[in-house]
Amino acid sequence: MVRPRPRCTGMGLARPGHLDDAALWRHATPTVVDGDPARTAVETSATAPSRTLVCMCPMNVERPDPADLRALRDAFAPEHREPPLGWDALRRFEAEHDVVLPEPYRTFVAEICDGYTGGPPGYRLVELAGAPVGTPDGHVQRALAEPFPLTEAWLWDADDSRSEEEIRAVVERVFGDGSIVLGTDGCGMDWHLVVTGPHRGHVWNICGEGAQPFGTGFGHTTGRPGFAGWVEHWVSGEPWWNVD
Repeated sequence: MVRPRPRCTGMGLARPGHLDDAALWRHATPTVVDGDPARTAVETSATAPSRTLVCMCPMNVERPDPADLRALRDAFAPEHREPPLGWDALRRFEAEHDVVLPEPYRTFVAEICDGYTGGPPGYRLVELAGAPVGTPDGHVQRALAEPFPLTEAWLWDADDSRSEEEIRAVVERVFGDGSIVLGTDGCGMDWHLVVTGPHRGHVWNICGEGAQPFGTGFGHTTGRPGFAGWVEHWVSGEPWWNVD
């Protein structure tokens, strides 16, 4: 199989979006809007009772799609799988970190495999408990229950009016808050799955220069957003960023 090659620069990255709203999601309760499961309204009653944030997202991260689970089982050859974590161990992990992992990754780890030596990405799919941590300048403490701070791509080496200290503080949150690491394509180009915040369930590419969400709605790829779409795109043999 041809392994997709990452591209970290030239992705049209922008400044971070909606950072002021990110703190609201720590206490958010998602509900369906107007009977449409693709529209998720979040009433942030714990911090701002009068505010409701609406996230247009076609993914269902609460219940796994049976078709996605079948595709994930087919994508990962049994001889290269690490043993699944099991539901008891997964729930202990979630309780310890005060999170509920998004579907279908949650069922994938519990029932199919917790790590895969053949990828994705290039240097294996890492185990949940052994997910690597770190920033280009060193390691940071991961806070999975804190919201991932971005909702749009950001190139932090680009022109930015904020001070270096302010930018560094946000970068540390990008690497440390609200996501687990799925693995790396090398050269500091890591793939994260967001587990807390408005982008819960989305996969992001994070490297030394910036961060980019993966999926057709964000540009630069034909892959579907989310863990199942990310794996599906890897199986196809297409480069991660296959659209100019």
